[in-house]
Amino acid sequence: MNENHLSTAVCPFCKKYISVSEPIYTHINAAYDSDALKRVISGNANRVKCNLCGEMFYYEHNCGIYNYEKNYAICCICDGTPPPQYKTALFNILKKQNMKLRQVNEFIHLIEKVRIFEFNLDDRVLENVKYKYIECTHNIQKNAKIILTNAESNAMVFTVYDEYDRETARHRVNLDAYWKESIHLADETITGCVTQWRKVDMEWAKALHKS
Repeated sequence: MNENHLSTAVCPFCKKYISVSEPIYTHINAAYDSDALKRVISGNANRVKCNLCGEMFYYEHNCGIYNYEKNYAICCICDGTPPPQYKTALFNILKKQNMKLRQVNEFIHLIEKVRIFEFNLDDRVLENVKYKYIECTHNIQKNAKIILTNAESNAMVFTVYDEYDRETARHRVNLDAYWKESIHLADETITGCVTQWRKVDMEWAKALHKS
C-alpha cells in the first residue's frame, strides 16, 4: 500500500484551502493490505473532515486498487490522465483473461466497485439493476449517484447521494432482480492487444438498453 501524505485540499463545501492530516491512499494491493481494503469497503478511506466548516468529503486524487486473487483492478482517474496500459499477453501468462479492468472518476465509485468485486458480484448486472429498478421507478435527481452500500438476506441496499456525496435516499431491491438481470449478460474476457479499462456505470447501462 502507498500513501501520499498530501498536506492541503480544497473543501468542496466552503471552497477554502484546508490542511489534511489523514493519510491519502494512492495505490492499494487489496490481496495483501487487509486494513486498507476494510477502510475502502467501509467508505472511510480517503475521507477528509474540513477543519473550517466541519463537513466531510472524499479527497479526490488518482488512486489504483487491485486484487489479482479476486480478478479485478480499478483505477480512479480524477485529473484526466489516461489509465495505464498493459499488454494482454501478461494476463495470458497469469491466466487472468477474466480480469475486470475498470475506470472511474470519483472515489465513491471506486469504493462501490471494490465492494462488488470483493463479494464476487458483476458490476454490469448491478448497473442494470440500478437503471431498471431505481432510476426508472423513482424521482432520481440528474447528478445523483446510486451506490450499492449493503446486502441483506433477500435484498440489495442502494444509497442515493447528491453531488457532494451526501445521502439523500435509500432503496431496497429484491435479490431476485440480480439473478434475473445476470442471465442477459455473457461472461466478460480480455480481448485485443492491450488492456481496455472499461467505464461500467449508469451511462453504460442506459446505452445498453437503447441498443
